[in-house]
Amino acid sequence: MKMTVPIRVSLLLCHPHNWTQHANARDACGQPCASNSPDAVACCLGEALRLVYPPHLEGYLAAVRAVATETRARWMGLDGYGHDPEESIRLWNDSPGRQYHEVLAVVLAAGV
Repeated sequence: MKMTVPIRVSLLLCHPHNWTQHANARDACGQPCASNSPDAVACCLGEALRLVYPPHLEGYLAAVRAVATETRARWMGLDGYGHDPEESIRLWNDSPGRQYHEVLAVVLAAGV
């Protein structure tokens, strides 16, 4: 998913077809691929964060913490959520039954 201008995670994941589970990114055929591949059309929540807020730049940790806080708030009482913010996001994103509207709600609530 090549980006040429700064965007927000909410814009990157603006449509259900742009979000995926159990892979960092997928191509139009649904096959896993690198998120920086020109064939990538969808990515998971964690990868969307890394694309918009590269880990080596300021703002990444704050964005991850904001999203992790939102995922944990929606996942309280369920077993298996991680204590590491990035792991929490991955587990929440890949949780069976997770739906796009839940992901978008987290992204919007976190302000990313």
